[in-house]
Amino acid sequence: MKTLVLTALLCLLAPDELSELLDRLRRESPAELGKVAALAEHDPVSALRWLRRRFGTEPEAPSKGAPGPGKEGAPSKSPGEKGSKAPQRLPSRLERFTRIETLEVGEFSVDLCRREDGAFGLGEIRRGTLPLRRADFLVTWRIAGRFPAFESRAGPVVKLREPAATLTLAPFAIACAGARFVGFRARLESAAGPVVETASWELGGSTRGLSYFDGYRGWHEPPSWSRADAVPETNPKLRPSLLHGTGFQFLHGPTGALATFHASPGDRLVSRSRGEALETETTWAGPGAPSSIERTVVLAEGGSRINLWTRAFEVAHADIRRALSLPEPAREAVCWWPTFARSSFRAVAERCPASTEADGFTAVLLDNVFDNVEFHGGGKNLNTWSYDVCEGYGGEAGLRALAEECRRHRLAVHAWVPTGHLSRDAPMWAEHPDWVLRGESGEPWVSPSGGYAGDLDSGFRDHFLDRVGGVVRGFGLSGLWFDTHLPYAGQPLHAPRGARVAESYAALARAGARTLRVEGDASALAGYATLAFERLPEDPDLFYGSAMPGTCAEAADVRRLFRRYAASGAMWAVPWDFLHNSKVTGPEVAAARREIVAVLADWRRARDLMAHRTVHEDGSGYTWTNDRDARRCVWLLRDAALPDGRRGEAGKVYVIE
Repeated sequence: MKTLVLTALLCLLAPDELSELLDRLRRESPAELGKVAALAEHDPVSALRWLRRRFGTEPEAPSKGAPGPGKEGAPSKSPGEKGSKAPQRLPSRLERFTRIETLEVGEFSVDLCRREDGAFGLGEIRRGTLPLRRADFLVTWRIAGRFPAFESRAGPVVKLREPAATLTLAPFAIACAGARFVGFRARLESAAGPVVETASWELGGSTRGLSYFDGYRGWHEPPSWSRADAVPETNPKLRPSLLHGTGFQFLHGPTGALATFHASPGDRLVSRSRGEALETETTWAGPGAPSSIERTVVLAEGGSRINLWTRAFEVAHADIRRALSLPEPAREAVCWWPTFARSSFRAVAERCPASTEADGFTAVLLDNVFDNVEFHGGGKNLNTWSYDVCEGYGGEAGLRALAEECRRHRLAVHAWVPTGHLSRDAPMWAEHPDWVLRGESGEPWVSPSGGYAGDLDSGFRDHFLDRVGGVVRGFGLSGLWFDTHLPYAGQPLHAPRGARVAESYAALARAGARTLRVEGDASALAGYATLAFERLPEDPDLFYGSAMPGTCAEAADVRRLFRRYAASGAMWAVPWDFLHNSKVTGPEVAAARREIVAVLADWRRARDLMAHRTVHEDGSGYTWTNDRDARRCVWLLRDAALPDGRRGEAGKVYVIE
């Protein structure tokens, strides 16, 4: 009878196409066939639409009634915005599974399920009637290439077998600057590895109407929101999240916000749109056993998208620092000092500290202090020769004198460091050819400037940490500025180099480099530290917690944007030359220099209160608070009312008792 009904429907609605697609599904994914055939019996239109999406035979069209640009719950358009082009979606995934039982985890209900092939997974997850994910397919963990099966449960701990593993579910709740986050942790541990977690997270059970941010601030484009139903697959160059750059994800819609993040270093995450599901695949291939992967999922309600994002960003980073025993980074206003290629350690120490302190900076960024090709027949001092302090600039005695002069002027010292790569002609590679980082085919990785990188799975790691850590401890450095960790991003995904990088950075932080910056990263370990765009974005809100060098080329940009970036928590590292080069003059430059000094004075007065940021919904500015202080600080960008009822003026900073 069912066959006759289905045959009749096929005759009425695109019979050839529906029949062909069902036959294709039968050949390629028989586990999905039953549900789709049942759907075709009573709703052939939906079945055909699903099959077209499944096999990519129907172009996607914008959904009717979806929020338009600029409306809450949908991203505003900006140049280069992710997802602004036609979405490239993967086919929907439809799995057959049965529910084993429902586990209550704090305020959440979690269905423990068994897939048709026996694999264990999580099905529907909800808070009351609000689903957190679209349960067309399960949250699963693949361990050493195999999916474990359910064995037993004891309270919140689920025991799995073949391969053996435990999944622990625990409630999670935290308050941050007036916002309450409630959620749960899911931690899977196993003696085997690597562990691959595949899941989907959609607030309300669908990506429609949701905006998405993946936490990454890369060298290739400014940060931006994406439509959650149009997330392109992560750029392969960026897949290793290394330091949780893409380990923090944020979804926002009419019902509030959902954020997910990982606390296991070295996770490699890929996101992709799959129908109305946002699939994430996270690989943990860290060193040693047992392997573990921990995901935290939190919900928040109330407040604008950017303010909930800010709170979630703060919660995620604080929790990751807790998990890795990292110090909280210091808030500094950084002056980028001139290169030593034109001078020496002692000459810069005589020329720059007093003026830097007088300008209002609290820290300095030093150019390359290591031996480099300038003294070995080369012409670019950033091409480092070894991790020895450069004798040509004055050696260790000169660098120590410079550091002491900085401390006399109450300036913290941050130093630029090449992250694991040296000139191809460096003696290290001839002495230790086994230390060279190599690609899948065995060839050495070569940087754009022609250098080799050291492999953190070799003896190079101890050498790197010993030499760079020795400079941190020996000269009292409080920060490091790594030029990039991208050499490791192009390596095979099965290699645990991402975790090695995270471990190495954490070790240097614990050695005394409390503030870490990595160009192209926005992790809890190291804030975003470069800006490779021709023009600065007018809206700096998603650069929260970053620091950007070399952004003072245009005096007009300084006057228009420096205060806005400082007020938003995205302070620039200002070049000393911009403020003090006598060859660069003119009314516009003079005005820009006065603006920098004025903003730094306001920032110093407010810095101790600048722990938690709130963006004014009317665009008038920012309010900052610190949980340890009853006062609040307001940076106004235009005239607006203050919390105490007074009328505030544009360009001023107010500390409210």
